[in-house]
Parts: sequence; C-alpha cells; structure tokens
Amino acid sequence: MTALLKNVGFREIEVLPYIYDRVVFVCRKERSYADSTSINSLDAPLTLEDDETSCHARDLLRFSFQVKNTGLARWLAGGEAGTGKGAVRLGAHLLRDDEEEAVWDYGRGELVRDVVPGEVVRIETILQATDRPGRYCVEFDMMSEHLSWFEDLGSSSIRHDLHVALLSPAEA
Repeated sequence: MTALLKNVGFREIEVLPYIYDRVVFVCRKERSYADSTSINSLDAPLTLEDDETSCHARDLLRFSFQVKNTGLARWLAGGEAGTGKGAVRLGAHLLRDDEEEAVWDYGRGELVRDVVPGEVVRIETILQATDRPGRYCVEFDMMSEHLSWFEDLGSSSIRHDLHVALLSPAEA
C-alpha cells in the first residue's frame, strides 16, 4: 500500500499503529495550486506603506506596498517562458483630477519570486512624475500580464492623490 501511495504522488507516508482490524495511513503531498495564468483565483488587498503626496514635475516617486495573496492561485514572478503571460505585477495608472486617463501604463512593480496563497510580500515601485503640474490620482492594482487586472476580477485597487508642482527655477 505504501508503494501505491508513493506512485500517486504522496511524498510522506506514515503508518499509524492499527486498531482492531484497521490501519491508518497519514499521507502528505506537496501543496499544488493553480497559477496566475488562470484568472479564476486571483485576489489581493493592497496596503500602501510608503508614499508621496506632492512633488515637482519629473521627480522620481517611490511607493511601497504590502500585498497579500488572498486568492487560490500561486503568483508567478516571471510568467510563462518566452511570453511573460501570467506574471503578476503591481501596475499603476495616472489619472487627472477629473479621473480622465493621463497615462494608462504608468509603471510596474515586480515580484522577486513566486508567491503562494496566504503569503504576504512587499513590492516597491518607482514612478516619474509627469512634466505637467496639477492634481492627479495614481491608481495601483495587481495584474496578471496579458490576462487581467485584479480589479476586473473583483479585487480592489488603491487610489492615491498626488499634487505635481512646477519645476523650481534652478531645475528648469
């Protein structure tokens, strides 16, 4: 029986002392999950840890997030070989104050490794402020490359207000 259980994928098999005429097997398999190429199981709440609310035009902005994989799929850091399909990243959109799109693909934050369900990771992204002064909103959301934004699957995104000021005379 032990050999049969190993053949079907159990890596650990423990035979407990039998009681009466029964034997108990405790079997363990490596946990396997769907991965982020399957959009049915993707979900992640975002927590913004470090942020900037005002800057000068063309400044570099650093944002840091704590992200928890609350879905049922393992997030692939690199996606499918050759295409990157299914790679999970933090994405950003830049919206004007009236919520019209200024820059749709404003930037990305990368995973450093695959992330299993229940795991929490930190993701940082560096964006460059627009060269046009004004009030903006940066919308952050997780995404599976070439497949979907998590918000489209029912997860929530984060919107962050940003005021971009003119360059100082010394910087112009």
